[in-house]
Amino acid sequence: MGISSNDFGKKMGKAGFRLLNIVHILGVLLLSVGLKAFGFEHIASFVFGGLVTTVNFYTLAIVLNAFTSEKSVALALLLVVFKYAILGYFIYYLVGQNNLHLLGFALGVGSLIITGPVAALLITKQARGKNESL
Repeated sequence: MGISSNDFGKKMGKAGFRLLNIVHILGVLLLSVGLKAFGFEHIASFVFGGLVTTVNFYTLAIVLNAFTSEKSVALALLLVVFKYAILGYFIYYLVGQNNLHLLGFALGVGSLIITGPVAALLITKQARGKNESL
């Protein structure tokens, strides 16, 4: 008795989001150490930008789960609207603060450009390994 392709996709989707977040968090920490070694002074803003991206992906997983579940589409759309409204207000508030360095924050948000392909390679490798064992 095998596993259906739909069940396989759901399990890899959850595992993929988990792996993406783990790789992203570790990548942000490693990049912050590297930036500090090169004399970059705004590491806290960089790490905070990476944290905002990680939280954004966790909420994206919740929204995608709501879209794919048997619940109403209206609830999922409401989640999307409120997610981005809250995220937009949060970033607007942060930019207004004097403690946040904008370049460090932007680099932290953009750190997904570096950690994303690494996570994609690991997710693909993990999916191939699980697919061969099925």
